[in-house]
Amino acid sequence: MENIAETLTRFLEKKEIIKEDRNIYKYGFESFISTFIGTIILIDIGLITHYFIEALIYESIFTFVRKYTGGYHCKSHHACIFLYNFIFILYVILNKTIQLHLISIFILLMISFVIIIK
Repeated sequence: MENIAETLTRFLEKKEIIKEDRNIYKYGFESFISTFIGTIILIDIGLITHYFIEALIYESIFTFVRKYTGGYHCKSHHACIFLYNFIFILYVILNKTIQLHLISIFILLMISFVIIIK
């Protein structure tokens, strides 16, 4: 990810699109690539496990929470992608074991949302 971000940043510098704040652009590319890869993996997991709708809901809620609360920051993009998808896999495993209904999940999410907003 860092190599791709570096290549993109150099390309924009050569085209004279970036003239300053190089590190900000590179970090932005790294963040975008990391988020994109994590989301693609999540959607694949959702399709493979037949939890596609749940994956979309997870992605939507996670994006909202991340935007407004920040959250936990891993030491690397790889660890972030792993943890992000591991939590969803854990949900899939627990849901198959415990058989939670979508209504129950929605209620728990709303309770979590209220706690986060306070």
